[in-house]
Amino acid sequence: MVSDLPTWTTVGFTGHRELKNPAEVAKAIGAALDRLQEKHGPLAAVSSAASGADTLFVEAVAGRGMPYFLILPFTAERFRQDFSPDEWERVAKHFDGAANIEVVHDVESANEAYLDAGVLTVDRADLLIAVWNGERAAGKGGTADVVGYARHFDKPIVWINPADGGVREERLARLPLESRSSAAKLDPAVPLRELVQRKFEECDAAAEQHGPTARQLILYIIRLHLAATAVGLAGLVFHWHGLANYSASGIKLLLLFVALWLSLRHRYRHHEWISARAAAEVCRSFLAVWAMRRRGARFSWLVTEQDDPFVKRLRMAWYLDRDAERTLDEARRQYVTERIRHQQEYFREKYDASGRRAEFLKSVATCATVAALVCGAVAMWLAWNNHLNWVYQLAKFFGLVFPLVPPAVLSIIVAHDLARRAQRSVETTRRLDAAERHVSAACTWPGLWREVSATEDLLSREVAEWNALMRFGAESH
Repeated sequence: MVSDLPTWTTVGFTGHRELKNPAEVAKAIGAALDRLQEKHGPLAAVSSAASGADTLFVEAVAGRGMPYFLILPFTAERFRQDFSPDEWERVAKHFDGAANIEVVHDVESANEAYLDAGVLTVDRADLLIAVWNGERAAGKGGTADVVGYARHFDKPIVWINPADGGVREERLARLPLESRSSAAKLDPAVPLRELVQRKFEECDAAAEQHGPTARQLILYIIRLHLAATAVGLAGLVFHWHGLANYSASGIKLLLLFVALWLSLRHRYRHHEWISARAAAEVCRSFLAVWAMRRRGARFSWLVTEQDDPFVKRLRMAWYLDRDAERTLDEARRQYVTERIRHQQEYFREKYDASGRRAEFLKSVATCATVAALVCGAVAMWLAWNNHLNWVYQLAKFFGLVFPLVPPAVLSIIVAHDLARRAQRSVETTRRLDAAERHVSAACTWPGLWREVSATEDLLSREVAEWNALMRFGAESH
């Protein structure tokens, strides 16, 4: 049900603190937002909250009911020193309405803090509105530096000149031209968590459907190649002529054609399988932290996917559903019960299944090798004693066929990485056991978020590794 969640366009902002005509700038910001909402809505906003243009932007988005995120260069206590009492009261009243407030850390100067806030704003945004006079920054971290950073990454920009009120647009063609505001409207009667739960169930069901089919197709392809090789060898060993030889050639070609057709079908099934499974796991991760407090959220495990439209929709739904927040004890208990213990059970079962399957396939490969040796030895003994009868032909035939089985079996083991996955499952289960102890002991929200982030990072790396491995396996056929 991904279509039930809107695709948000995130608007970032940067601008000067000193403005000669704030009323005209506020009007221009509002007009720019309205145009963007009409063409590229729905909109979300991300900005700092400095005095001057930043405050005007925050007021504009809050007044239009847009979800907004704030990135502050300092903690609130330190940030307040850069405002007059009236200016601070004007902007601080909007802090509670922010979907999230992020604070810059580990900087060496105030200018660097402002610059990093601007850089993070550009990184989080799809486009940037800049109230900029077009001149170079007076010091490090000015509006010109933020605009330059956005241009470096070819971000679309709406440039408002505070001197003459002129508006210039840069690279807005990179954004979708059609309005998406009516494409997906949230139904207030349906909880956002329920929409994500539906999407998870949809993706999980698709993965459960395509996964076994993709794996079975691999076995069919290997068996068909083995059968085609066996038919070809039979013709050589038994010295078929005439109709028998033509029939064998036709059967061989037919088997290879079917194998080729299944290979093409396997690629589609395999792609659908891994795509659905990856989407399901992202949904599962968000559902696992749905009861967590939004303020101070840490999505470190999704950094590499932060620009993915699907992830952005899920993240926005999570931030908007603030009513889903639970107490620390409830959120902690729910995460341990519904996430960690579920994954512990999964990886234990994964170890058992992968280990048993790997051992079985290795036994098959060993038996085939032994059988090939026996058949080869029998064929040599019969040839040495000049018993070139049908027994000799069968022994020679199976002596040629059985050596093909171990490479086929080993290709399955390598493709699915069974032995290593079994050991990896043991290691992951051990780390989840440790995570359960740490999460259960967390007694503050920051502490809980740190442990949850570490756990989700562990699980997301497992998914990423599996995804890469499965994609490689698909390309080998």
